[in-house]
Amino acid sequence: MQMIASKKLVILIILLNVIYLEKFVYALELNIEDQYKLTRVMAEVKDPQTVLVLTDLELESIELENIEGIISNIYPYSSVAKEYIFYDVSPGNWKVQLKPKNAKILSIKLQKE
Repeated sequence: MQMIASKKLVILIILLNVIYLEKFVYALELNIEDQYKLTRVMAEVKDPQTVLVLTDLELESIELENIEGIISNIYPYSSVAKEYIFYDVSPGNWKVQLKPKNAKILSIKLQKE
């Protein structure tokens, strides 16, 4: 009887470990830095994210550049009055490139769906 109880305990421990580790195994880092190389977003994510960038000026152009160069640059899907929305930003290291160069980034946020 004690043998059955100990087997159940071992199985329970294994299941809890699998459930606990699953949360961390699939999470990847998403880091976004501004034009001054200051990290503005640092998050553990499982899926591509929507990123909202707010600036002080209307921009000629803005894009997210993959720092490693392994993923193509991403351009905003939409922009309204100094707000730029990027969809499907994959985990990785990204840098915001913008014109004019004197524009300032007020904030960069992951937008909740």
